[in-house]
Order: sequence, then structure tokens, then C-alpha cells
Amino acid sequence: AAFIDKLREAFGREVVDLSGLELPGKAFPILRDHDRGNPIGYSASASIAGSSLVVKGSLTTNASGREVAEMSDQGFPWQASMGFRVLRAEEIKAGDSKTVNGKKFAGPGTVITKSRLLECSFVPLGADGATSARALASASDDTVEGEMSDPTTNQPAPTTTSEVAA
Repeated sequence: AAFIDKLREAFGREVVDLSGLELPGKAFPILRDHDRGNPIGYSASASIAGSSLVVKGSLTTNASGREVAEMSDQGFPWQASMGFRVLRAEEIKAGDSKTVNGKKFAGPGTVITKSRLLECSFVPLGADGATSARALASASDDTVEGEMSDPTTNQPAPTTTSEVAA
């Protein structure tokens, strides 16, 4: 919680407006803890479904990918998070509000109105506790396939549940 508090102090409260999120037209990394040196998979597709970002892809058979899948099979409550580049943002002042992704976002805070998705991550504690990500072991081969949802990087956020089928 102390780390999240430090991030909020540095960046403030923010929410990503999914209507302004640019999705990659090609595969992109799935990471563990946003660590660019620890890729655990790659996307097969990404789409916006209602107020959720849905990513389907495959986990690799490297040690980190296997560990994420095994921990998920054991019931570990992974959360989903996304890494993105901010292209445009709007400050919401205290006392003002804006509807974002179907929810009321009350200031003070920032609405990221235009952004570009760079990666998605499995994290133990995300900025948005309403997300989830899960990997399921595959009997067919050594890859882990699945789906991850991440509606925003901060509050408010719609509740989403996703599975990464492996």
C-alpha cells in the first residue's frame, strides 16, 4: 500500500478513458509487474468490450510464465494492469466530475483522454483492485493462452474479471 500511495502522490488520481485508447495492430508484450526485462507472454488480440479492455494471448514457457500459470492454478488472485503512453489528458478540478467508462469520476484528478496501449501485466497488487487476471494450464501444449481485462489504471473503475486460459 505504501508504494501505491507514493505513486498516487507522484501522479495523482487518474483514469484512462477507453474510448480514447489506441490498441496496437500487432502483438504486444504481456509482462509480469510491468518489468520490461521479464516478459511472460504476448498478445493475440486486444479489444474494448463495454468498459473493459480485453486482451487474449499466450504466456511463454519461461520460468516467470510458468510461475504465473502455476500460481493462478493454485488460486493466486492476480490482478491486471496496463502500460500505456499518454497522448492527451484533462485535469478534473476538485468539485468537478466527468463520466468516464460509464462511471462518474470526481476530481481532483486526471482523465487520460487519448493514450496508446504498450503492454499488459500480471500484477499481485494493481492500482485498480477491481481487475483480475488468471492463467489456466493447457493440456494441449506448453503455451499458456488466455484473456486479461484492465479497464483503467486507477479509480474509479468498473469491476472486471478475466481469465487467461493456459
